[in-house]
Amino acid sequence: METAEKRAVTPARKASGVEGVNARQVVREIRKLAIEYEQHGDPFYVTVWTAPELAENTTVPEYDPTSDTGYQRLPKNPRVHRAARYLEAGGKFPGAILLSIRGKDRTLISAQRVREDGSARLVELTIPEGVVIYLVDGQHRKFAVMEAIEDGSHLENFGLASVIFLSEDEIDEAEQFRTIHKEQKNVPTDLVDRILDRAVEQNRVSPVTLRQQGEFKKVRDLMAIRVARLLGEIAGSPWIGRIKPPNEGLLVDAAKEAGQEPPTWELNEASLKTSLGPVVELLDGRNAEEMADFLIAYWQAVIEVCPVAWRDETGYPYLHNTKGIYVLHAFFPACFVHSATLKGGPTMENFATILQKAGVDDDLFKEGGELVNIGGWGGFKNKAQELVSNLAD
Repeated sequence: METAEKRAVTPARKASGVEGVNARQVVREIRKLAIEYEQHGDPFYVTVWTAPELAENTTVPEYDPTSDTGYQRLPKNPRVHRAARYLEAGGKFPGAILLSIRGKDRTLISAQRVREDGSARLVELTIPEGVVIYLVDGQHRKFAVMEAIEDGSHLENFGLASVIFLSEDEIDEAEQFRTIHKEQKNVPTDLVDRILDRAVEQNRVSPVTLRQQGEFKKVRDLMAIRVARLLGEIAGSPWIGRIKPPNEGLLVDAAKEAGQEPPTWELNEASLKTSLGPVVELLDGRNAEEMADFLIAYWQAVIEVCPVAWRDETGYPYLHNTKGIYVLHAFFPACFVHSATLKGGPTMENFATILQKAGVDDDLFKEGGELVNIGGWGGFKNKAQELVSNLAD
């Protein structure tokens, strides 16, 4: 499978008094009293940190689109500001922050038992200088306390409960993040889905095994994120350079610092992934590369029948945003099935024939046209069903 060459600008490293952004290490030996307990043989340590301690000794594993490492979004300033105001008004953060120590660094820490207490132990936890501590969950709380301190609040000793766990590597760590946010909080975790994709590429996770375990939703999530990524990479795809990656601000800042024109995008990767639900469900059982190849042929057919709309994003905006993309992906299953009855099966030419018969043309995506008041999955599917009904004529 041929992929387009990636031309990413490496973000400039910001001065931080350490090796660089996302490379913060413990600056001096840390000793803390901790409650040690185990789950399935793995140790956990309940500790208390102040925000200045966290700021000085921990790093947030932010996603870097140039290296495809990390799994968290950049902090949202409005959220930090609101949390800081909440603290300044006497608010509290009783929930625990989650910290991780990975890989070989796990062997460098030590826990000296102070007192036994049934299933838990009081220990003195020692973390040597140079160990990297990753802040898995709680970055907004950390930054909010620091902002409140900078604003004059005397919160230097404001305690934040923290649970430290030991991870094999970034993928193992990110799975904990995924569990917290996707399984419990139902917040966007498309970056963690990328980690799942990497785990498959490294043969640490098998889609076949996930199916055998009944993890069908996880398989669909995996396929959707892989297809979304491939649409931005495979040579011949109309979407190369048009899909906005997570933490795109790093790329924009890097381009500006390099004196280059900042990149722009038309479609959010997370939104594209969601729109692929009907495609992934129809093609379930095929690999992501096959799905992507079919979709590329489909979009080439869309451009064939809607050349003006594809070229003129201002006069025909809906072909390039969620309205058109969601409607077209909702229509894809019917287009695929009908094209399969034609000689040659699901090809670009046959997709174009079915799209034209369904009434897909430039005017469908015109500014102020029939898609202007359509929104939500229900509306997109209803419009797609109208297109399907045209095939019966």
